[in-house]
Amino acid sequence: MHLSEKGQAQYLGYRIKLLDPAALQLGNFSIAWNAGAGAPIAHGIKVFRDGQVVDVLKDATFEILRREDQLEAAKLDGTLTAVLRVPDLRVGDELEVDMTVFSIDMAAAQRDNGRIAAFDNSMGWISYDPAGKKTSIGNGEAVPTTYDFDWIGPDVPCRAAGPS
Repeated sequence: MHLSEKGQAQYLGYRIKLLDPAALQLGNFSIAWNAGAGAPIAHGIKVFRDGQVVDVLKDATFEILRREDQLEAAKLDGTLTAVLRVPDLRVGDELEVDMTVFSIDMAAAQRDNGRIAAFDNSMGWISYDPAGKKTSIGNGEAVPTTYDFDWIGPDVPCRAAGPS
């Protein structure tokens, strides 16, 4: 996770092997975000099968849905949802996913109480620069983009995990 004055960027990356038919549902993606915070980025979705690598984003696209969960209360929050089903996913496949979702806490942004600044100055972060194809989801469609970012923070020593 990266915090800045613009909000937060949360990176998610994993690779799993599907060993049971019930695990095939992991190929159904649903990414919800607030359009005001910025569109999520799908850095890559790949399927590894029998020594071959299939780039899912090469042919498949996200479908964008607008969800207003509190419409009956006349509250519009601008939440969008991107959905994608990985085609031809099989038991035995390995699924690799890399994505970043952006969010912003409007309440924290409106009351500058120093929490984010204090947090920025007290934490060491890792640097991350995703490589490869990136897809940005915005305006109702997935669009290729070359957006890069670094997660950089002050060099603060961190305490090792273990008993205190």
